[in-house]
Amino acid sequence: MERVSVRPEADADGWTLTPLADPILNNDLAMVHGGVVAPATKVVAHGSLHMAHHVSDSKYTGSMRVNYLRPMRVGGSTRYTASPVQIGRGTAVMDSVAVGDDGRTSAVARVTSYL
Repeated sequence: MERVSVRPEADADGWTLTPLADPILNNDLAMVHGGVVAPATKVVAHGSLHMAHHVSDSKYTGSMRVNYLRPMRVGGSTRYTASPVQIGRGTAVMDSVAVGDDGRTSAVARVTSYL
């Protein structure tokens, strides 16, 4: 999590990652590079699966699709969250959201994990 400069926070709804300002990962306008947003949405999906849904053994990511909707700036209410779409015996599908400092969705990702 240090490499993507995020702080994990567990809550009743699962797991949230809060991005931290990082001069290497953020440009001068405090926008997060898309190559950082993608792995952060994957990490929060797997973390939510483990923490809130008590799935302890997701081994591999089967697929991941990220749609970038707008630039993501760090600060304010910036966060990554995830929620389950389907949790089965062999796979789990999670939706992750990256929310920018203005509270608007910056990116959405769908992550499939083999259990």
